[in-house]
Amino acid sequence: MLLFYDSDKKLVGKDRIVIGEEKKKDEGLIPADGFELSGIVTDDTKTKAGKDFYDLYFFKYSDLKINSKKIVIITEELSFARNTKITISIDANPFYEFLVNPDEEFLSLVAEEAVNVTSAYLKNLEKQSRYLTQY
Repeated sequence: MLLFYDSDKKLVGKDRIVIGEEKKKDEGLIPADGFELSGIVTDDTKTKAGKDFYDLYFFKYSDLKINSKKIVIITEELSFARNTKITISIDANPFYEFLVNPDEEFLSLVAEEAVNVTSAYLKNLEKQSRYLTQY
């Protein structure tokens, strides 16, 4: 059982899963309690430069009011020598990556470009979901 409370300890949303129970087919995309999470960006960075990039990216992402139901994942991993590489992915599909440079101007420019690429990628996913794919 999953319960969501506000700051006044009032219940604002709940959900439960029963193993072995099948859901009704007539349930739509709207949850029964009307509570849905969207616009989530996760942070899996390891360095200060990675955290700075995440902060800039999330600020610009929020500023554009991108409110996708998909979760954007920002990960940082070791790369050549002492560099790290940041990868941005949705649904385990990486679509943008770069080597980190701790310069704030560089991080700001890359964050701006990454948000634009993310927006275009999400619009493309939405466009693809409208079309029927036949194999």
